[in-house]
Amino acid sequence: MTKHFSPIWKRAAILGCVALAALAIVPRFAGDVLSGADDRAAVRELHVVARDMTFYVEGDATPNPTIHARPGERLRVIFRNTDVGMSHDFVVRSWSVGTRLLKGKGEDRVELIVPNTRGAHAYSCSPHAEMMGGAIVVN
Repeated sequence: MTKHFSPIWKRAAILGCVALAALAIVPRFAGDVLSGADDRAAVRELHVVARDMTFYVEGDATPNPTIHARPGERLRVIFRNTDVGMSHDFVVRSWSVGTRLLKGKGEDRVELIVPNTRGAHAYSCSPHAEMMGGAIVVN
């Protein structure tokens, strides 16, 4: 003889399963939101321009500015050379990252994760490091 469950019991069983699944998912999601896991996945774009043998960050008129970054932050450096007839790149030697050398006007990009080493890290243009350079401060 088989037993048949009433619709009320079936609904209760389904709701119980849904509640258990929600309890398993919600704390993990809430932990990610509270810890900023989505922030770590986000990429901050930094637009760097070479103009008149100097670096500028778009939106800032400071020549060869100090750039601030956080350990573990994902950065996408979009580098644009506007100096006609001059070759420039954007490199951070201590991190072994950089764009390709642009001969005249052009654009390149490099994406990186900021190392955990706090302090100032030099950036420069390979051919013109004496004139074109600044620091990325990791704090």
